[in-house]
Amino acid sequence: MKPTLAYVGVGLMGLPMVKRLVSLGYAVRVYDIVTPQVEAAQAAGAVAAKSAADAARGVDFVLLNLPTTDAVEEAMFGADGAAGALEPPQLVVDFSTVKVEKGRAFAARLREATGCGWIDAPVSGGPPASATGTLTVMMGGDDADVARVVPFMNDVSSRCTHMGPPGAGLAAKMINARADTVEQKPAFRKALVARRCIVDSHSPALRPRVVERRSWFATWATGGTVNTVNVKAPADPVE
Repeated sequence: MKPTLAYVGVGLMGLPMVKRLVSLGYAVRVYDIVTPQVEAAQAAGAVAAKSAADAARGVDFVLLNLPTTDAVEEAMFGADGAAGALEPPQLVVDFSTVKVEKGRAFAARLREATGCGWIDAPVSGGPPASATGTLTVMMGGDDADVARVVPFMNDVSSRCTHMGPPGAGLAAKMINARADTVEQKPAFRKALVARRCIVDSHSPALRPRVVERRSWFATWATGGTVNTVNVKAPADPVE
């Protein structure tokens, strides 16, 4: 039986995914502050909710796909935020690309307040891949939580890698984003910091690569192979 879903943020990336999920037989409740986007999701077969909390109430997974860190915080912890409606064993999966430390803090805050897990799952591929279920997903989260969402992730991605604990998916996405702009000093410095955050896993089975790009710098920045990412803030500042 497929998990029931809430989807908060049915914009450029969220709407194509919602349409695909509905076509695959998922029951999806949607919320967005932009009414036409909600109406488009309804036309595809989703159910409209009055708020993020209303969308989240009683579903198995709460999916977020929002444009900014502030938008994620408001949708989860603001007035009528989803966190107020959650209880174990519900699980949050955040496809948004937010600041690494904020992502870790959100996960800890949700766990403390509700006992529910949070997986950061930033994506690459754009709207076409969102519509066809061929996204690349980098996940950060507890092992047990990640194991629960793997079957679902198979329906939205062609490549999905568990990078490590909460925040690790976001750190991997940061490295990926910087690989194309290495010639810029600030980007180069951030990649240096990202590399210092990489730690080896003791499990030989966990040998994913962070980036698809095959440039010498991408390979170097990720240490060749990457198993888990430690996203504690480095001692020196990042430009």
